[in-house]
Parts: sequence; C-alpha cells; structure tokens
Amino acid sequence: MKDLITIGVINYNRREYIEQCIKSIEEQTYSNTELIIIDDCSTDGSQDFIRSYNRDNYSFILHDKNTGNPAKAINEIIEKAKGEYIFLMASDDYLTKDCISELYNHIGDSDFCYSGYFVVDKRGIIHQTVNALYYSPDDAVKRVLLHGGSGVITTVGLYKAQFLKNAGYILYNDIEFDTLNVMRFIKLGYKYKPYSFRPLMYYRRDGKNRSYDMRYRAEKVNAGLNYIIDNFDISKFGVEKEDIPKIFYKLIDNYYNGIVPNYPNDGIPKEEMDLIVEPFKRSIEKYSKK
Repeated sequence: MKDLITIGVINYNRREYIEQCIKSIEEQTYSNTELIIIDDCSTDGSQDFIRSYNRDNYSFILHDKNTGNPAKAINEIIEKAKGEYIFLMASDDYLTKDCISELYNHIGDSDFCYSGYFVVDKRGIIHQTVNALYYSPDDAVKRVLLHGGSGVITTVGLYKAQFLKNAGYILYNDIEFDTLNVMRFIKLGYKYKPYSFRPLMYYRRDGKNRSYDMRYRAEKVNAGLNYIIDNFDISKFGVEKEDIPKIFYKLIDNYYNGIVPNYPNDGIPKEEMDLIVEPFKRSIEKYSKK
C-alpha cells in the first residue's frame, strides 16, 4: 500500500466554497489519504457542515473562539497528522484530480513539492495561470528582500510529515506569514522541488481573502522582511546595515503610489494609508538605531 497522506484544510467562514474543496479531495486518484479540517470559529454555517460530513479517515477540530491565526491551525494539523506526508490547503481552494498523486510521485527525497496554480474568482473562472518555478535558496531570499516582500515559493503543497513535525509553523513578531515560514524553512535547510509541468491547484481570489487586505498584508510583509534581516547575512545580496531603512522607505513609496500588485488602493484616504504603512515606519526606526 502507498504511504498515507494527510490532507489538512483550514477554514474560516468559507461555507460557500468548502464543499467544492472537499469534493476535489474525494475525487483524488491517490486514495490512501486522511482528511483533517480545522475551523477557526466560523459563524456562516461552516461548523454544522463540518460536523455533518462523513467519510473514512476524517477528523476535525472546531475552535470555540476565533484566533485569527492560521499558524495555530496549521500546527494543529501537523500535530494530529498520521500520514507520512502532509498536504496543506485553504478551504476556498480546490485541486485537480491527480494533484496529490502527481506531487507524491515527484517529491523524491525533497522535503516539499509544489505546483503552479490557476487563480480563479468566486465563480471559478480562471483569471491567471501561475507556473511553479525553481529558485535557489539565496535567490529566493534575495527576491523577497529586494522586491517588496512577496514570496516566490508557495507553502501550499506536499510536505514530508517529519520535516513539518520537526520545524513547526511559527509567528514572528506576533505575525503569521507564509513567506516568512518559507524563509525559515530555507534557513533550516529544507529541500524543495517544483512540479513544473502544469498547475495542479485552483487558488480562489474573491476579495474576501484576508491575504488581500492591504493593512494585514503590510504587517505580514514587514514581519517577513524583519525575519530575513535578523536571520540572514544580507550583505551577500548587496545590502549593508545602513541600506536597510531604504528597503522600507521604498515600500512606503510603493504603497502610496499604488505599486503593489493585486492591491488596488484607488480611493484609500491618506489617513488610512498612513495607518497601513505604519509597520514599515516602525522598521525604519528599528533599523536606523542599530
């Protein structure tokens, strides 16, 4: 029998999409799976559906208080997982039928294997295709540091369970950020491998994703950049100590001038933008003192 794979789904108020997500898991050609759903105190009927759903190798955890913290849910999945591998995803996303099988057959001796994805709207209409590319560890860190904090390696994909159980999923400066954890995994020396043949996932962008809230985004980007600056030798990327504040000044200019991909700021009052960029101002103060 092939290895057991744990599929972990994180949900918060995504009742309108979670059935499609689970259906795509049920239809996987790779059959030896267990499903774990973590719900962060949804108020839209999600918990009733999760309770009523029934299949073999299925379990769930329903929070009675909203944590607003995906890292907590991810760590609960990691702790509860029985599989040799763990696949993590959000409940508004869904998979091609051979997603798990293809990643499993491709991962080899790597700790993580990821594919590209289709960006879809509320109705499932494809608006963008994002292909999986390989970046060396140094290039991945450099691109995040010097190009606005956006990650180039996803966290959605197939992990060797032992790697995740050893590494865990963390907050940094009380902020959870997928890219931050990718940087941390690189620091830990994880081996990652893209599945570059075709996208195997559908990523939902409907305006309700918290990752597309500019204020939340700025906090996450700031935490990720702080992690890189505090934990990597950034001089090899041509960034010296005195250059660090310039990174955050550039981000502030980009936010005020609307140069933030997928984050339109038309009509945002200056007073609100002042609050959005506050994390970057804190970092300028922090690194100007060092």
